[in-house]
Amino acid sequence: RRPDDAGAQRLLARAYAEAGRNADALGIYEAQLKGAPGSTSLLNNIALLYQKMSDPRALDYAKRAYGAAPEQAAVIATYGWILAQTGELDRGLKLLRNAALRAPHAPEIHYHLAVTFNQLGNKEEARRELRAALQSGELFDGFAAARKLLSRLNASQR
Repeated sequence: RRPDDAGAQRLLARAYAEAGRNADALGIYEAQLKGAPGSTSLLNNIALLYQKMSDPRALDYAKRAYGAAPEQAAVIATYGWILAQTGELDRGLKLLRNAALRAPHAPEIHYHLAVTFNQLGNKEEARRELRAALQSGELFDGFAAARKLLSRLNASQR
């Protein structure tokens, strides 16, 4: 009803994303980015959506967001996670650690650290990060996967 209300459009885009309608959310964010090409939050949201859609453009948007706001935990975490997911584990880990220091109570960052540690073969650090993520009591993207990974790591430890 309010196509010219940027706040309403962002709220709609977030609702679309939460409902799994990533393409619809992406359309809104990309349209808004045309009017605000340096918007860190828009760049970061687009990067996250492209990452969820396994689109390689995620890395470019994450890099642009990081270039604009290298001190924001959410932006650092997104860039680090996408780097790790594209095989740049060491660079991704460094950024994810930085994000965790800036936002120590963000369970999704701990989960992403755990996955990265696991991929690097550091099972103990992966378990520690998974426990931190799950003990927060907050639901996050990957919550079920985090529980499954912790169970698998615990079983392999026995």
